[in-house]
Amino acid sequence: MGAEVTSLSQVTGLSLTTCQLLFNRGFRSAEEISQFLYGTLKDLPDPLTLPDIGKAVERIRQALSKKEKIFLFGDYDVDGVTGTAILKLFLESQGADVHPLLPNRFEEGYGLHDRVIDEVEAKKGTLLITIDNGTKAYGPIQKAREKGIDVIVLDHHETPEEEVGAIALVNPKKERDESKQLPLCSAGLAFYLIAALRGSLRKSQSFNTTEPALTPYLDLVALGTIADLVPLVGVNRLLVREGLKWLAQSGRIGIKALKGVSSIKEGAVSAGQVGFRLAPRLNAAGRLEHASIALELLTTGDPSRAQELAVQLEEMNRRRQTTEEEIVNQAVEILLPSEPLDWCAIALAREEWHEGVLGIVAARLAERYFRPTIVLTINKEKVKGSGRSIRGFDLHACLAESASFLDKWGGHKAAVGLSLKKENLEAFLKSFRETSRTHLAPLGRTPSLPIDLNLPFSD
Repeated sequence: MGAEVTSLSQVTGLSLTTCQLLFNRGFRSAEEISQFLYGTLKDLPDPLTLPDIGKAVERIRQALSKKEKIFLFGDYDVDGVTGTAILKLFLESQGADVHPLLPNRFEEGYGLHDRVIDEVEAKKGTLLITIDNGTKAYGPIQKAREKGIDVIVLDHHETPEEEVGAIALVNPKKERDESKQLPLCSAGLAFYLIAALRGSLRKSQSFNTTEPALTPYLDLVALGTIADLVPLVGVNRLLVREGLKWLAQSGRIGIKALKGVSSIKEGAVSAGQVGFRLAPRLNAAGRLEHASIALELLTTGDPSRAQELAVQLEEMNRRRQTTEEEIVNQAVEILLPSEPLDWCAIALAREEWHEGVLGIVAARLAERYFRPTIVLTINKEKVKGSGRSIRGFDLHACLAESASFLDKWGGHKAAVGLSLKKENLEAFLKSFRETSRTHLAPLGRTPSLPIDLNLPFSD
């Protein structure tokens, strides 16, 4: 144990072992340790530190005062659905005319597209808020501007240098100084947006009725944050810690029904139960059918409808598990003849693999083989799929080097989605495997096992 660790132990009253573990993970002061272990919501950073959030609040307030139609376009995963639910519920509490839209994974794919803009225009909408997508939607956002529709982007995926054209891009990664970025997912961003909006409404005493509480939304924030696998440190740790308390209270009818079909008893809810029981059932809707089922469950006030929807999600999740297992087994059969694998990323494509489970399949293969993995399905002339990374490998940066073969793609270091023409498939697979070698070289061929310290047996 070094002098710094010994000093931390003396100041905090924690054991040397605990202080060494915290020190190894970057906590170098008593203040940092105190916030990590005992922080409360009062320690949350000011929402106005997020890029463009002031612009977003100003435009939403304008929409509220003019009774404009507000459209919400979320993603089909848990993060997108919970973020959409948070905004829908809060804006409706302030008398807003809110219309949520979620994409069909199989017909529309990921992200904002022209058909959404056409629908918003047809329904005379003037404000569109995207949740968990939109950062690179140049074409659709330009089309929206031409039609007099303002777009607010609420997203946490990698941002390009050039502006997308939205009136507000609320994305932590727009802040180029990574030390100042808040590692929020979109559910966390939605919570920060309603916090900033509430603060603005408070200044002018413009609430629809009484001032709304924000803490009841933390159950949804915890669901989205845990499901999206963002780091549970800093702001995320504070939000999830409090959110788990709200999940335990089962105040939301839909969540109570979901806990019932997930065999989660009343009482404390753990992050593990969210990640392995609640989130997969919510995700099953977007993977197999339509994410609107999950959104309705999280926002309904009808107990019988909530129970009906929860049972649907349970059945979908069972189908998802079966489909996933079949594709994993088929993928392993493809890879077995080439074991030990060449030192490059895994990239597999096969006709009619179910698009909705490819992200999970990629994650399982990446863990099994310690290779970043992309899994694709071939459907007529289109190829679509997902990728998952391993620790230390920036999958987004690697994929960027083969982007010339792709029609659409996006994501972040750990996960990506992509689509391309069938005619470009072989060239893409060759390019991606080759470029991955350079990125993989520093990692070594086997996963590392970090050892923090040797413990005396008494510890």
